[in-house]
Amino acid sequence: MVSPLIELTHCEMMNESPRIEKRGDSFVDSSKQDEFYQHFGQRLKTEREKVQMTQDEVARQAGIDRSYLSQIESGKRRVSLYVACRLAQVFGKMIEVCVD
Repeated sequence: MVSPLIELTHCEMMNESPRIEKRGDSFVDSSKQDEFYQHFGQRLKTEREKVQMTQDEVARQAGIDRSYLSQIESGKRRVSLYVACRLAQVFGKMIEVCVD
């Protein structure tokens, strides 16, 4: 069975969702990515507040700037897997806690 997404032409895909972007040879639904990073930031903030740490404390332990952490928590910045793992380690958690 062919996936319905594969059956769509380029024009149909662009009409289906204005958030679809061409990256390399494939199309990416950036609205889903935005949703993922928003969720990740919310979970990160929840974990930070649970252990009663400031953004400064978490950022320092993770080796990132406090303003970058603030933007991650608000969903305004995308985070690399490397930084996400470092942030999870600050809380003694596995990365899936933040992305579940």
